Amino acid sequence: MENFNYFALMYLNDWYWWDKPFSERIGGPDKDDSREAFHEAAKYYKVTRNFSGLENEKRLAAAEALVLGVTGPISEKNACGTVQSLAASFQEKYGKNAISAASKFLWLRFKSPVIIFDSRAIAWLRANKYKIPHNAGYDIYREKWLACFQ
Repeated sequence: MENFNYFALMYLNDWYWWDKPFSERIGGPDKDDSREAFHEAAKYYKVTRNFSGLENEKRLAAAEALVLGVTGPISEKNACGTVQSLAASFQEKYGKNAISAASKFLWLRFKSPVIIFDSRAIAWLRANKYKIPHNAGYDIYREKWLACFQ
């Protein structure tokens, strides 16, 4: 794979500067700091559009509560179900099944074995001969992503 080392270093840099601080703060003992980190993470990952209907500060409070309400641990056996369940909760609250947002927030909280559902990753997998139907759910995406990763 061309430029593998470059992109690996870029993702490590992203982890160090963005994801790690979000992970440490979201769900932490300081509730105001947790909420601020949740808002910052939603903006950074560009998922705020999924949570409309309430005023700016309040609209993410319910999403944060739903994410923090997920109890771990997340295992290989329940990863897909946990992500899909949180997305369904987002659907119920906000009217949008935000599978990408669910996977991103759960990855920040629990990390592996959650795989971030991302349109760019799907496009790369498709371009590299991993067959992912256009209506594929998280389970198929995760299976193909892991096959590629192996």
